[in-house]
Amino acid sequence: MLMTPIGLWESRRVSEAMREAGAVSPATARRASELPEVVRSHLDRYVVAGVVREGSPGTFYLYEVPSPPWNFRRVVVVVLFWLVVIAIPVVILQLSSSRLSPP
Repeated sequence: MLMTPIGLWESRRVSEAMREAGAVSPATARRASELPEVVRSHLDRYVVAGVVREGSPGTFYLYEVPSPPWNFRRVVVVVLFWLVVIAIPVVILQLSSSRLSPP
């Protein structure tokens, strides 16, 4: 059986449904029959994709990779990105104004 990949919107819909059901960790995993219909209808796909994991046998919960905290490298990358975004138009304006003004 061919499994189609899970898109961003579908992943968010499943995440919201699992949160509403309270199935967010192995300790709060729910039986398949207790899961929202949106999850139950394609449970195999979500397990294969890694969006939903099986806790104790027959129970399932939402699996989310925690986002890493801000660290020095990440801050530097963000600051450099915004400096480049701001610098490019400034450089373009400087070059275009120097071409327009007489020598």
